[in-house]
Amino acid sequence: MTAPSNSPENFPAWEGNGRFFDEVTGIFLKARTIAIAPTMDMHIIREVLAEFQEAAALLDLDEELATEAGAASARLVPNQIGKNGQLMEWIEDFDEIEPEHRHLSHLWGVYPGSEITPEKDPVMAQAARVSVERRGTGGCGWSYGWRLGLWARLYNPDGLLYEFKHHLTESSAPSLFSRCFGTLQVDGTFGAAAAISEAIVQSHQGFIDLLPALPAEWGTGQAAGVRARGDVGIQMAWSDGKLVSATLLPDLDGELRVRAAGLSGIQADGADVDSDMEEHRVLRFKAKAGTAYTLIF
Repeated sequence: MTAPSNSPENFPAWEGNGRFFDEVTGIFLKARTIAIAPTMDMHIIREVLAEFQEAAALLDLDEELATEAGAASARLVPNQIGKNGQLMEWIEDFDEIEPEHRHLSHLWGVYPGSEITPEKDPVMAQAARVSVERRGTGGCGWSYGWRLGLWARLYNPDGLLYEFKHHLTESSAPSLFSRCFGTLQVDGTFGAAAAISEAIVQSHQGFIDLLPALPAEWGTGQAAGVRARGDVGIQMAWSDGKLVSATLLPDLDGELRVRAAGLSGIQADGADVDSDMEEHRVLRFKAKAGTAYTLIF
């Protein structure tokens, strides 16, 4: 576990926590944030260790150290569900002094991390949904961007669109540049743009997922120049919320996996490509760099 630490920037309601005089700043503060092994820490550490293990396996290096990393990961505090059905933010099921705090640090493992997904862990994904709902809306530009990304990863297009509209009307300048309490804020602007990309393409689970969280109001559109993990370019168009065309443009040889509603096959140069349908409606095939692969619906 990590100690001392905190779950930026929320206040756990442990006994005695409250307003105090901070000798460093010389002002009174609402409460202390100090904690032991907050969920965000565990998410980041687990993901770093998992990625090291994956890299070691791919490169056939550091087998002993990778084994130690796996053993260390197993000793970390696990995700826990609290009394309200939420993903717990701290090692104990403390209430929040600010229940609708603008930070969502304990949901790092959902977004931008990839530990919790509806496919890998539906129980914890549901607990994460409860946590987002309990936080409410509001805050400032970057926190809207984070909520947008969370709802995209949890396949909730209605929640995503709701937060996006509030971001535009409550926390954006007329130029559409994000604001945080009046100050222009680039991480809110980029965060919202990244979350919009997550609504139309995701690839954090080892497969390319097309239109995973498309709001109904964005039912007709197109995208080009989008990149997925694995160095894959994507061009696609949709109408009434359904894909009408999609092309994958890999820059590396290797196996590709893709999911899209109604997907039945893959073609290259007008010929069918051998593929297999896996769990969660994911289509797997071998790809060659420089070849355009057309999805068949």
